[in-house]
Amino acid sequence: MADANLPLLSQLSNAGLIRITEGVQLAHAYPNARLIVSGYAGGEGRTSAALYAEVAQALGINKARIVMLPLPKDTHEEARAIAPLINDRHALLVTSASHMPRAMRLFHHQGATPTAAPVGHLAKESQATLPLYSYLPKARYLKRSETAWHEYLGLLKEAISHSAERPAPSTQLKN
Repeated sequence: MADANLPLLSQLSNAGLIRITEGVQLAHAYPNARLIVSGYAGGEGRTSAALYAEVAQALGINKARIVMLPLPKDTHEEARAIAPLINDRHALLVTSASHMPRAMRLFHHQGATPTAAPVGHLAKESQATLPLYSYLPKARYLKRSETAWHEYLGLLKEAISHSAERPAPSTQLKN
């Protein structure tokens, strides 16, 4: 998130802009649906949820349709907060394509089964022949590596946390 003196859309990260834009587009496609936005302040003056809600309203979503969850600090907390709101309902989960597998797993651990609506795809198929210069190192590939490492570390943390939540195997003998 950024300085409140910036234009509204400039206050979003690239990922945030892509996510909320898709969420708003889907909210327009499903006029009876609620739009759930989440995220804490993280040192900023206002929460991510509040900023996303303001963007959604600016893009034509009625405030009454927006559910703000300003407390979750990460995807695990978001899944715990959102799952009770979407249980037994058809829900679309909008997040970055690179983050979607982990997000879906966390929602499933909470008993929720949203439909994935990934955005911000980093890999796209092309039938075109690539020019030679496309094989040179580029800063954006470092960003993609950073994104991959972030997700791999998140998966590792989830695996460790999930195994710690499981009860220890019984030591009692069965007859």
